[in-house]
Amino acid sequence: MKVAFAAGLLENKLAQKLAALQAMPEVLEIDLYRRRPFTGRKVRWMAMPHLCTRFAPLGDLWRFLTLLKKAGSYDVLIGCHQRFHGIYVALAGVLRRRAVIQLTITDPGWIEKTFLGAWSLQRASAVGFRGRTTLEHFRWKYGRKKPLFIAQNVWDPPKPSGHRNKTIDLLYVGNLMAYKNIPAWLQTAAEVKRRQGRLRAVLVGQRPGRRLTVLAKRLGLLDDLKFTGPLFGKDLDRLYAESRVLLLTSLWEGLPMAAAEAMAAGLPVVATDVGDVRELVKDGENGYLVDVGDVHGAATVATRLLNDEALYQRMSVNARRSAADLASKSTLQCAVKTWRQVFVEMGLIREKASVGPSIKCENE
Repeated sequence: MKVAFAAGLLENKLAQKLAALQAMPEVLEIDLYRRRPFTGRKVRWMAMPHLCTRFAPLGDLWRFLTLLKKAGSYDVLIGCHQRFHGIYVALAGVLRRRAVIQLTITDPGWIEKTFLGAWSLQRASAVGFRGRTTLEHFRWKYGRKKPLFIAQNVWDPPKPSGHRNKTIDLLYVGNLMAYKNIPAWLQTAAEVKRRQGRLRAVLVGQRPGRRLTVLAKRLGLLDDLKFTGPLFGKDLDRLYAESRVLLLTSLWEGLPMAAAEAMAAGLPVVATDVGDVRELVKDGENGYLVDVGDVHGAATVATRLLNDEALYQRMSVNARRSAADLASKSTLQCAVKTWRQVFVEMGLIREKASVGPSIKCENE
């Protein structure tokens, strides 16, 4: 099989999603449509003119036209993130009559807010979801007329580091896009500071724009916040080890890997109850779920975690267990098994006779 894969993920997230396809002997080539270069086994980055790598609209147009031209040479087109990549993959698939798989990385409710986003999911030959909650919502809304599956990342969390002095009260990891609702995060942090009289908070991601800086100043947080910019690997692991609570105030989510990574380091998570978050964050067990925009509620449970050591330790242990359970279902073997089942259902490959013991995976 020859595969086209369109995505805009960071390198580590992209590697997690491509790993299973790279490991399948049936997949011979993966042409990657992405603005930035990426190297890997079986992967060929579809290089574009320099101007297109700098300006997103030009890059999207170039990728669509190139994919449209080459679509006939692929067995299947895969789009990851339907608001952009999934749309032009869907268009190319319809125009060139090729099978399309859409991988949702956020809540389908957000995708469906645009006509083309919803259309890209409905027209897909198969749809992968981050968790069971969003999968069942899609099945209830549109019926099971195509393969629906859990497209679990291949994830092997780092081993917990030794004991560190937890000097960071609240941590955020992710981009600072509008759907992450960073204003609500800052308002929650300000409320926690008011209740405690002190706060140390760190946000990992790109640098904040002027609007967020002005809001942080108005809330009296400038001396209590640190925006680190993007961090990866050991630098990010160190921050997890030094933090007490991960706070997420998103309007939309899939199943956030930042929450899984934090829980693997023993951090309880306070998050909005959106997308597939509740499949990882169990309210009152390893963290707390709050409604979107409930700053008071988020501040209340975050303050409780920061001040009740017995509660914190219990939730920290449970968080590690939950992350370990997710990791056991996020192995390369499970991901390959899931993809093979999807390709068989789509008629792209033949089913192989099972060899050896059965592997229990999230999709079963």
